[in-house]
Amino acid sequence: MNGGSLPRFVAVEGPIGVGKTTLAGLIHREFGHHLLLETVAENPLLPLFYRDRARWAFHIETFFLIDRMEQLEAIRPVLAIRPVVSDYHILKNLIFSQETLTPAQYAKYETLYRIYVRDLPRPDVIIYLEAGLSTLLKRIQARGRPYERDMDPAYLDRIRRRYAAYFADAEKRHPEARIVRLDTERHDFVHDPAAYRFVMETLVAVLAPPSARPGLGGV
Repeated sequence: MNGGSLPRFVAVEGPIGVGKTTLAGLIHREFGHHLLLETVAENPLLPLFYRDRARWAFHIETFFLIDRMEQLEAIRPVLAIRPVVSDYHILKNLIFSQETLTPAQYAKYETLYRIYVRDLPRPDVIIYLEAGLSTLLKRIQARGRPYERDMDPAYLDRIRRRYAAYFADAEKRHPEARIVRLDTERHDFVHDPAAYRFVMETLVAVLAPPSARPGLGGV
């Protein structure tokens, strides 16, 4: 990221249930970014996938890749006039597909991925959220999405570990972006006002110039 310019595109990433959409919404509220949300609930294959991952894995990964690609293409005009925050980075397609696809399927999928993402807008800040498995399971249960009821905890833990491995060297993978790491188990910004202030104060130095820093609200 160019150290002399403010970020135009911020992506929030992390495993299922970690709080990506919530934090993206808070950044939208506090900093005025345009909010881009992935359309997970609109994927008709999710219930089938959680019941039979082997049967539906390639279908669902391809669906998500095309859907996210189209979303990111559509924000180009928005980025020209205001900053954007999204509750995903398209990198998640690689993380999930490595878990769900066979090696032969993944080789084909990765070829498609490299072609599709080559010219897409790239975030200049990536916020990585992390939490333990038990916390993720509680949050998923609390939000009560019907298509997540059949999720295997072992699958969720493998995804969580893949995220941790990916972001262990995220600076090398994404030299164009500033990586911000937040432990949402230690800093529960949804329920703890002190944690909320900590998270917002962490982000304000990255996302806003001194002359335009907002008066931070609360949860």
